[in-house]
Amino acid sequence: MVEKLQITTNALLICKKQTPKAYARVANIWVKVRNNEAAQKDLTRALSIDPNYAPALKLQAELYYQQRKFEKAKETYKSYLTFSEASFANRLRFAQILFRAKEYDEALVQIEELQKTDKSNLFLYRMLAYSYYEVGGLKNDTSKCRSGLIAMEYFMSRVDEKKILTSDYEYLGKLQSKFKGNDSLVISNFNKVLSLDSDKLEMYQELAKVYNKMKRFDDAANSLQIYLGTSKKTSVADYFLLGKAYYFGKKYISADSAFAIVNIKAPTYAEAYYYRGMSQGAINTALNDTLGKFCFEKYLSLININDLAVAEKIKNNIIQAYDYLGSYCYKNSAKGEERNCKTYFEKILLLEPGNKKAAEFVKTIK
Repeated sequence: MVEKLQITTNALLICKKQTPKAYARVANIWVKVRNNEAAQKDLTRALSIDPNYAPALKLQAELYYQQRKFEKAKETYKSYLTFSEASFANRLRFAQILFRAKEYDEALVQIEELQKTDKSNLFLYRMLAYSYYEVGGLKNDTSKCRSGLIAMEYFMSRVDEKKILTSDYEYLGKLQSKFKGNDSLVISNFNKVLSLDSDKLEMYQELAKVYNKMKRFDDAANSLQIYLGTSKKTSVADYFLLGKAYYFGKKYISADSAFAIVNIKAPTYAEAYYYRGMSQGAINTALNDTLGKFCFEKYLSLININDLAVAEKIKNNIIQAYDYLGSYCYKNSAKGEERNCKTYFEKILLLEPGNKKAAEFVKTIK
């Protein structure tokens, strides 16, 4: 208490000068005792007298950074660099702020320039790797991810193990996942993240993606089940991926249940109706249940079949839907009315003239 009173007294004495320097010094005192509101008032006073006063701009940027206002921190620190020495330390801090502001492109420029001056700072390689991954993902540029992986491996091989963060294993795994032959390493790193931080539930999503790629569909489904059962940030897409993992793992009843949840949560999610129809086709091979018919009809009603570009992109799915509906219609039509089903197979032939099943059906049914 006595110390705080002394600090306050010193602050008041300094403030009598009413100069940018005095107000900035007082603001710095407030920051040290974690009185951000008082610090902001004095910084506002300092910058109102001289908007270009570098020490005040730097402290203002740091205050924004503490408050996680990273965009404001970036803009203010950029102004600070304009009116101060562009030292290595200042530029390094700017790169860190850009990174936290998720301005990965700009961060990369700064980091690469810093490394031209000094490559000894190991932690620059961490930021470099993270930034390369984020930029590579946004631009779908695997060359960035390759550079990121090189930087990450360099960092991990040289840094003190005690200074390795959970996010380092996460980014190492994500970067490895961009290239063939790394699946086992990716799984190992994602599991390492979970062993260090059980709250990183999104790792189960990442694991599911890798397992799906490896055709380990049961493992993918198990990972997604854990995620859906524990995370508060689940989405319709997660249930759809669960359904696909079950479907390709030939667990058709479980797949149908997962896609049914998607249908309820997002009634216009066309692909879910398609895969539910396919699941029903595998469950009910006798074609004596209307659920598969309903799903395929719903699917066709939700896609723009008349758009040639759309139709070409998902042609195989449309053909599967017509085939199911045509077969269902033929099996369940009253005797003498089978010809009504011919339309579905004629539509298949418009999309795929060489389809033997459709051609035979159209030829047989008069």
